[in-house]
This record gives sequence, structure tokens and C-alpha cells, in this order.
Amino acid sequence: MRAFIFSLVLSSACAHTAAGPHVNVAAVRHEILDVIDKDGGSARREIVSMGHVTADSAVVYTQVTPSAPRREETWVKQPDGWKLRESKDLASTGTATSSAGTVTR
Repeated sequence: MRAFIFSLVLSSACAHTAAGPHVNVAAVRHEILDVIDKDGGSARREIVSMGHVTADSAVVYTQVTPSAPRREETWVKQPDGWKLRESKDLASTGTATSSAGTVTR
């Protein structure tokens, strides 16, 4: 009986419940890539990787070509879809070299 109670206590102590809503990063990436593709005014850029993603914001790393510097873009979700809030170049070490300020489209 002690073993049963001990195992019950141990299993309930180790049980993990997720905090907050889960975000489908692949879906967010696809939605942002659709917005990038529809933007005819800038050079075609590819999403290289995703940073921190929440339901209403995402950090996206993009490049125009493999030899071009990476850019860190901060996107926010508006009622009418994803909008680019900020974009900045990154050095080859991954640190910011300059800030382009607030960019809106």
C-alpha cells in the first residue's frame, strides 16, 4: 500500500501541465512567408530560421541570398494579418550591427 501511495505521489509530482497556449511555429512561418511573397516592393528574401514566437509576435531571420547578411525581423499580428514592425541587419557573429528603426507596411 505504501508503494502504491508513493508511486501515486511521485507520478503526480512529475506530471507537467503546459502553461499558456501553444503556438504552431510552422503555421506562423508559413503565414509570414506569404506576406513576404506578396510584397513586390522589396527583394525576395527567404526565412532562414525562426526566433521567439508567440500568438501575436514572432522574430524571423531572413536572407536575400546565402552570401547576404542575415536580417532579424520582428513581426506582430494585427487584426488584418502579420505586419513587419522592425528589421535590422545582423553581423556574421549574429549580433546586431545597425537598426533600421520601425518599419511598417
